[in-house]
Amino acid sequence: MANHVNHIQETTNVEDWSHIKSKENPADLVSRGVDTSVLRKLILWWNGPAWLQLEETSWTKGEELADTSNNNDNNNNNNNIY
Repeated sequence: MANHVNHIQETTNVEDWSHIKSKENPADLVSRGVDTSVLRKLILWWNGPAWLQLEETSWTKGEELADTSNNNDNNNNNNNIY
């Protein structure tokens, strides 16, 4: 894993990265213990967050994260991830 991270860091520009909130990240569903019978039915699992289907120019960029960091995103519960 560390080699993959190094490769990404060395071959990309951080300015080109986008942020994905935990509640919009399909990988986080598994780490939260969502059962596979539920995953099979989740659009998020199969398609990713809805904004990913939009033009890339509308995605949140790293410099915009400071503006949204005050949003209280720590009050997520499993009901919000579906």
